[in-house]
Amino acid sequence: MSAFPTDFASAIRSAKNPYPVIRGDANRLRWFPRLIRPDVRATALQLLETHLTPHLRLARRPVDPALIADMTQNYTEALPKSLRNHTAMLNDPRSAASKAAKAIGLTAFLTSTSLKDFAERVSGYPLSQTPGLQVICYHPGDYVGPHNDHHPEEAHLRDGYVDLQITLTNDDVAHQSLLYEHNGFFNEVVDIAIPSGVSVSHLPFWHQVTPLQARRGREATARRWLLLASFVRR
Repeated sequence: MSAFPTDFASAIRSAKNPYPVIRGDANRLRWFPRLIRPDVRATALQLLETHLTPHLRLARRPVDPALIADMTQNYTEALPKSLRNHTAMLNDPRSAASKAAKAIGLTAFLTSTSLKDFAERVSGYPLSQTPGLQVICYHPGDYVGPHNDHHPEEAHLRDGYVDLQITLTNDDVAHQSLLYEHNGFFNEVVDIAIPSGVSVSHLPFWHQVTPLQARRGREATARRWLLLASFVRR
């Protein structure tokens, strides 16, 4: 059976060096489009579709109609995080999703030293050795509404943490964008419907993912996969 590369460094094209460091910058996200090698992308998409799809669960949090119906003052609207996508956490080695991820080399890939080194160089922060792992798959119409990923109740996260996200998109996807806040306005846009890309971000900050749109006639097979490694700052 084919597998993911054993480490992140062997999966990427050469990236701009020195890296544009996040630490000390108001812009908390760095985007590296088409960083994953095309051959790695093709193999990874096939592995994810075959081995991870059976273990995904539908995450569904619709907008509550009461958010409008119960308003009593103008301009007091507040929108909690709403979303729809397909996901699996990979932190429990006993789960079926984690076992499948390990079998295809995904776990080793996302916990490789070279991936952590890349996240440290781009973020400018020393990071924990072991990241939290998650995989998300976006189908047509799947999205995440505006949210900030702030966790004030958790001491190890409340001052910020670093995400490295790898996006792998098949050829049936037409459009999807990441919008995020910079200097107080939602005016930064990243095209995430491209074949591949890698982002490093220092959370929390406001962002959202627009609904995935498929190419005409390809709604049944359009997919964008997102591989996440989340690091606590040391």
